[in-house]
Amino acid sequence: MNGSIASLLKDVPIGSLATTNPDGSPWNSPLHFAATESHLYWFSSEAAAHSQNIARDSRVSIAIWSPDESDGPRGVYINTTARALDTAETEQARAAYAAKFGSVPPFFASFTAYGAPLGVLDESRSGHGKWYLTAQEG
Repeated sequence: MNGSIASLLKDVPIGSLATTNPDGSPWNSPLHFAATESHLYWFSSEAAAHSQNIARDSRVSIAIWSPDESDGPRGVYINTTARALDTAETEQARAAYAAKFGSVPPFFASFTAYGAPLGVLDESRSGHGKWYLTAQEG
């Protein structure tokens, strides 16, 4: 992953997760994200609209944008797939979250961990502080 993208994912705590409702309309949710070199992670209730949407249609779009524009606007757009994680993968998500935020809040114990591959940089679309990543996980 490019250093600018890694820095943005490390520094910005909140992003926006877009999913598709059963009727085809868009649904957007602000969430706290943590990243590793290859994946983005978050914790959510399985009853949340975005979690229900992911269970039905794994395609998602994620936007993470830095509020610090002192060096110009910086953001990453990720078109990928998401899914609920198994126990071993949940530990990876917890470790990524603890590394970014210092700890995992106790109320997350009742939440499900979700993950999405970051994918590859689309260099033809990226530039000027905006990066576009695309991934499809089977």
